[in-house]
Amino acid sequence: EQTGDVPYYYFVVFITPDDLRARIEGYRSEADSEKERGDSKKKFPHKIPAGARWENFTIRFLDDEKVYIEVLGLKHQIDFVGMGFANKKNWKPNLQWVFLRMLSANNGRIGWDTSEATDKLKQHKARLAKGLQAYFGMDADPFHPYRDGTETSYRVKFTIFGNDSKEEYENEQPHRILDWYLEGSESTD
Repeated sequence: EQTGDVPYYYFVVFITPDDLRARIEGYRSEADSEKERGDSKKKFPHKIPAGARWENFTIRFLDDEKVYIEVLGLKHQIDFVGMGFANKKNWKPNLQWVFLRMLSANNGRIGWDTSEATDKLKQHKARLAKGLQAYFGMDADPFHPYRDGTETSYRVKFTIFGNDSKEEYENEQPHRILDWYLEGSESTD
C-alpha cells in the first residue's frame, strides 16, 4: 500500500511460545554472562610473565584514588575505577578499595582484636582477592592463610605502601574505618 510518496509495508509475524521462550532465555543467558564477567574487561595492561607470583607485585597508593603498580619491571598507574573497584551506583570507591587502602596503611596486614571485626570484613576480603586475581589474571590467592602459625590476620603476599594522606587511618582500628565508611555509604558494594 502506498500513500503519497511514502511506501508502507505490513508484516505478519508468527512466533510460537517456544520461539519466544528461546529468545527470552537467550537474552537472559547473555545478560547473566555479562553480569558474571562484571569488570573482567578491566585488566592489567601488560602481560604478566609466566611464573610471576604475588610476592613479585608492589602496589603503592599515590593518593586516595590512584595506585602505582610494579610487577617484574612492568609499571602502571591506575585508579580504583580502572581496576574495577568502583561502586556502580555512585562511582565512588567500593569497600574492596577501602579494604586495600586499610591494608596499605597497616603494612599489608590487618589483625583483629575481636572476632566480630573478622566476620564483618571476611566477604570484602574475599571480594578484594577475587578482584585482584581478575585484574592481574592470577589464579593464586593474594592473601596468606588467615591462620598462619600463631598469627591470625589478613596479610597480603604482595608489597603494599600507603600514601602521605593516610593520617585518617593512623591510630585507627580497621573495623572502625569500615564502620565510618558504611555510615556514609548507601551501598555496601
